[in-house]
Amino acid sequence: HVRGLQSVENATSEMGLRWAFALILSFLAFSETLGTEVVVGAFLAGAIVSLLAERHSPLTQKLNSIGYGFLLPIFFVNVGLKFSVHALATETDFWLMLAVMLVAMYLNKTVPALVFMRRFPIRQRFAGGVLLSARLSLIIAASQIGSQIGVLTQASANGFVLLAITTCIVSPAWFTRLMRGIRPSIPLLDGMNSTVTLDSDTLPEGWVVAQIDIQSRRFNNIPMRNLRPPADILFVSIMRGDERIIPRGHTTLEQFDSVQVLGHPDSIQELRLMLGGISPDK
Repeated sequence: HVRGLQSVENATSEMGLRWAFALILSFLAFSETLGTEVVVGAFLAGAIVSLLAERHSPLTQKLNSIGYGFLLPIFFVNVGLKFSVHALATETDFWLMLAVMLVAMYLNKTVPALVFMRRFPIRQRFAGGVLLSARLSLIIAASQIGSQIGVLTQASANGFVLLAITTCIVSPAWFTRLMRGIRPSIPLLDGMNSTVTLDSDTLPEGWVVAQIDIQSRRFNNIPMRNLRPPADILFVSIMRGDERIIPRGHTTLEQFDSVQVLGHPDSIQELRLMLGGISPDK
């Protein structure tokens, strides 16, 4: 099933995407029939898609684009339409609870940042905790679900939405103010130099640097993890036109790409013949 899904997910008919949406809608209808939350059905459909498709496959990338670029904004627009300042409770205890929760949300991130990020200056640690305190999606989704199932009142749900919006407005501005005039940097471990030069002393014995052009069409859309190169080969980067790509397991190759590799000369020659579509025996 996995191989069949991979064969259609890049087709112009978009059968993989259609199949994924059909599965999601089927589970939504099934959960509605059983009287359970539709969120559970959507989660199960997503879990099945993740089992049948690779995590960084084109299908999952398309679903992420649709979800984050189209469906999620619609959800937030719907939340904004339902939000009403007049629906907030007027009791003093309610506003005191929101203030305590707001302080707790910041302490929950700033205290661990101050404790565990000891290699950074204290101002940068505090600024990082402030930025991490900005929350939106989880709080709003939880408040809407709680309101729908009757666990939260409409006033409480609106209060949580107000808290999330407040953190998203205050945290970035506060972070920018704290980091003004500071150039962020990643501290090096003890004894680590800031730069490393590759030469015959740092490479394994006999290894060289080479650039290989992909001439064979059979390597189009082949993930790096499925390439099976010769032993003693390390891929450094991929040049695709003017773009330089850092190779990872899910990175796909294309004809006429240029790959920079480190390795033994014999292994590099074998890889050059393989990417050129020439059998090593010829």
